[in-house]
Amino acid sequence: MVRTWKSYLAFTSSGYRILGLAVLPVLLLALTVSQGMEAAGAVVVCFEILADFWLFSGILKKETGSMEYLKTSIYGTDIIKKGLVADCIRRFVYLGILSFAGYLSNGRLGSFTAGLSVYLTVMVLLNVSRHLSGFMIHLPVSYVGLIIYCILMKFISGTAAVVIMSLLAVIVSIVTVWYAMYCVKGSYYEKRYDESV
Repeated sequence: MVRTWKSYLAFTSSGYRILGLAVLPVLLLALTVSQGMEAAGAVVVCFEILADFWLFSGILKKETGSMEYLKTSIYGTDIIKKGLVADCIRRFVYLGILSFAGYLSNGRLGSFTAGLSVYLTVMVLLNVSRHLSGFMIHLPVSYVGLIIYCILMKFISGTAAVVIMSLLAVIVSIVTVWYAMYCVKGSYYEKRYDESV
């Protein structure tokens, strides 16, 4: 687990560690306690998609300069995979804490539905945004995420929804990491093929 976390931190700058992993989560926790997870979830969706720009932007593109250094190492793909897994774990735990805080503040099961809705929305859209490189391109993706989140919150509720969405969260996480590695490895092999021709 230590190596997995170190792999994740390899993609982060010191500024991101301070703001993205400490300051903003505390502010979002305060917002969750005061306004509820349902309301805070909208902010979290946008934050998570935009924050991913500084971590894995363009990682799924066939031609990306962001991973060239890792391609020089035989451990490059392993570092990427562990970083992606740690990102999923971090997001799930972080949203779990926010959801639980929201539940404690208002006693509504909807806090957990909101947290899982945020997680599913973000994870699905990261498979799109990681094909893109550019902060301004990530903005409309975050707006789409906001719309999807609002739709989910309008139509999904109840204990059964929490159980089903939890299972979906695990499946989506596995698929997201698998798809990312499929794209990354394809980029590795394609580059080697081009160089050998």
